[in-house]
Amino acid sequence: MKHIHRLSLRAWLAGSLLAVFMMLPGSGAAQSSGPKIVKSYEIPGHATIEYSIPASWREEMRKTGNAVPPSLVFRPRKGRAFSVQMTLLWNDKEGSDFTKAANIKSFVHKSGTAFLPNAVETELTLNELSGVDGRGYYYTLTDKAPRPGEYRYMTHGGIGVGNILLVVTVLSSEKDSAAAGEALVLLRGAAQRED
Repeated sequence: MKHIHRLSLRAWLAGSLLAVFMMLPGSGAAQSSGPKIVKSYEIPGHATIEYSIPASWREEMRKTGNAVPPSLVFRPRKGRAFSVQMTLLWNDKEGSDFTKAANIKSFVHKSGTAFLPNAVETELTLNELSGVDGRGYYYTLTDKAPRPGEYRYMTHGGIGVGNILLVVTVLSSEKDSAAAGEALVLLRGAAQRED
């Protein structure tokens, strides 16, 4: 009986440690923490995307021109520990397979390959994301020579949310930053609501 109890306790402890590990950013199963604010962004003539962000983030919209989709930028309320940029892309062509997983994988891979010459990493590792409304991919790279004031780490990825491609780039001074984990939670939880 004592032997079974010790084994049960060991199994419980191992399971608990695994659960804590899975919640750490960078573990591949980043979990959300803290209070959230549910937000939505309307794309006229298309849909509305709903997502949630930590209450500790501030949001601003960045629009560079009529032909370029706007980006939402999230930062901490104080300081500059990270910057998260989210861009929503769409294709107006009828029957487009724009948001199919294979196309997103190719898009994210090309993006990462372009950054590899300036990265510490010599190979790109794509990680798969499963979301509420689709699948996607992401990677993390380390800048081998950041200039003063620049971020050292970048996590970049995209996920299909209905017929919208949601692209997120996280810049951070910390490896496996909480912001990168929260951005992955944002991608996984984003959903499309028809207008």
